[in-house]
Amino acid sequence: MGAMHILRETGRTGASDGAGLQLAAAGDGAWRVEAERLELRALRFEHPGLEVHVARAQFERLSAKLRSPADGTAPQLVQADVGAMQLLGVEARLTGAPRVDPAALGPWRLETLAGTRGALHAFISDAIWVLDVEVRLAIERGCIDFNRTTVAHLGPDSHMGISRGGIHVDAPRLGRKYLYLFTAREIPGAQFETRGAGRSRGVTDRGRLDLRAFVEGLLSHQPFALPGRMANRQLEATLDRTRLTGELVLGDGRLGTQDHHLVLAGQAQGRNRVIVSAAVLSHELVLRLPELAAERACTAWQGLPVRSGPVSADLSLRVGGLGLGPRPDVTLGLGSLRLQDVHVGTD
Repeated sequence: MGAMHILRETGRTGASDGAGLQLAAAGDGAWRVEAERLELRALRFEHPGLEVHVARAQFERLSAKLRSPADGTAPQLVQADVGAMQLLGVEARLTGAPRVDPAALGPWRLETLAGTRGALHAFISDAIWVLDVEVRLAIERGCIDFNRTTVAHLGPDSHMGISRGGIHVDAPRLGRKYLYLFTAREIPGAQFETRGAGRSRGVTDRGRLDLRAFVEGLLSHQPFALPGRMANRQLEATLDRTRLTGELVLGDGRLGTQDHHLVLAGQAQGRNRVIVSAAVLSHELVLRLPELAAERACTAWQGLPVRSGPVSADLSLRVGGLGLGPRPDVTLGLGSLRLQDVHVGTD
């Protein structure tokens, strides 16, 4: 009963089932709830700008302490321990503009990006500077090295680079074409192109972008502030003609903030792979992590600290409507999420 009352504070549940459920007074108006197994079904939670559906939530070896307020309102959770917790069929969807300021949650530590490796492959039909283009963007040790980026098409290939003006393509017959123009004064993690001295004024190094420094820098500024914009509307239209595939492997380490984070582990075993796909980039971009693995996690729930041991999940992220409006359609799906040794509350 106590668990059901708490859920109703933030959402709705359809049905429940359990075994070994016990309820006993713990003194000072507190109650102790224990269950060998508890399952809740058809859960729904709502938060400003976010809607979450959970098909099933399963708890093993649950022990919770509840306290009944003097005003007679629903019991409040004080502390809980769960041997194992599993969520099945989770779907979280943004229903409005997020009201969270990333900078206020920080500082951010995205250690996993520093060890990320892999490649992205884009095919653009009828590109604006040549007929069809194939772009291969390699990522090694969390860094995009534009000297290793290939831009292949009919005739002599082009080269991609990063300068103080933005990200560009140098085409043999058309000269420099900017894809993205920087408007921010500083671009974190960017090492811009260099040119030769004297008579040799050509590009000698096409530049690099450190992903960890770049993303951490963006999150430390005002909410969702971008460092620039697309160079022109013609480039925005190419999203309708772009096919994207790729595979990245996230590095080990912390991903998040001091109070809300995962510590990923298992890169050497091939875990934390990100499979990237988009048949038409402007319509839908899909990121799948079929085997997310973390050695521990930390967050908060209803003002109480939450920590856990090992975490495993099958996760997918779908982003629709890119380039079609101010806010894309974002949906997070979890086929399953399992956490072990979960503790809620202070010691």
